[in-house]
This record gives sequence, C-alpha cells and structure tokens, in this order.
Amino acid sequence: MIRSFARLLTLAMLGGTLLVAAGCKEAEQNRVLFHEPGVYKGQKDQGISDETYQELRQRARRQAG
Repeated sequence: MIRSFARLLTLAMLGGTLLVAAGCKEAEQNRVLFHEPGVYKGQKDQGISDETYQELRQRARRQAG
C-alpha cells in the first residue's frame, strides 16, 4: 500500500515538473506581463528609408482615388 502511494506521488511530481517545464517556452520569455492603458511597452519600430516612405505615400494617393 505504501509503495503504491509512493509510486503515485512520484508520478504526480514528475507530471507537475513536466507541466512547469512546458510553461518555460523560449517564445514566452521577456514578454510584457503588466499592461497600462495607453502605454506601449514593446520594442520600438525600425525606421524606414525616405525612398520607401515616398513609395508608400504614392501608393496611398493612388488608392485614395
């Protein structure tokens, strides 16, 4: 009886360890966990070149009609 309890406890602890390890995905590291309304805490956008900016403006003008 005690051996089966010990075996069950060992399996439960192993399962818990696997669940905790699965929650540590690399993709989920360093992400924002606390949000403030109106405050962006993400990485800053990279700037675009003047040439790309002008192409986007021209495209927007053509789409506007």
